Amino acid sequence: MALNDNQGSSGEDMLHADEDFREAAVIDASRIFYHAAVPTIFLKMEASDLVLPIVVNGQASQMLTQALKKETGARPTMYEVIREMCATTKMEVKMVRVTGRVVDTYHARIYLAQANSNEIVSVDAKPSDAINIAVACNVKIFVNKNLMESDGVIPEYKTVWTDLAGHGFARLLPDARLDVADNQHDPLAEEIILIKNMSIAANEERYADAARWRDELQKFRTKNKSRRLHRQV
Repeated sequence: MALNDNQGSSGEDMLHADEDFREAAVIDASRIFYHAAVPTIFLKMEASDLVLPIVVNGQASQMLTQALKKETGARPTMYEVIREMCATTKMEVKMVRVTGRVVDTYHARIYLAQANSNEIVSVDAKPSDAINIAVACNVKIFVNKNLMESDGVIPEYKTVWTDLAGHGFARLLPDARLDVADNQHDPLAEEIILIKNMSIAANEERYADAARWRDELQKFRTKNKSRRLHRQV
């Protein structure tokens, strides 16, 4: 995919102006719920309480956490290698987008351009790779607003936001005044488990099980949406 504008505006400006997408911030997963055993990347939409959970493999989650904490390993990660390859070849990563979901699989695109060029090209990518590359290259992440509205969840507890220096990203910190029991109802954790079960069933081609977990997920979301609306009345 290539994008160019002959009217004087850069392709990057056109992408940023797309009303179908909203900027999102990466949240440190370890700060959301302590007992979650499912590797997950969380994106919080700008000017909204909605958080999009994306179940990923453990390595992608671990490398993202490492990057957010500014930790360096003995050897560069593959995302750091991609960043250096782009710099060497005079390519720039401009932004990434989480574009949609097909059945249970999320999709993303990475947008790049030659240095000093207005022409933008994009490549298909897994969201976990796209988000890691965005953090490594210090560029913005955008999420399809309809996807966020349909799949986003709202954490059920108080939070405190702090900026990560110079990145435009943020992480979610638990309110120190809250004491949460181990057995407390955690709707966000429950939803992640349902998504994980559905993903595993689909990947293993157990489509009847995947459909059952999908139905359970829809019921769960409808039930919790009703609870939130009731509390707001």
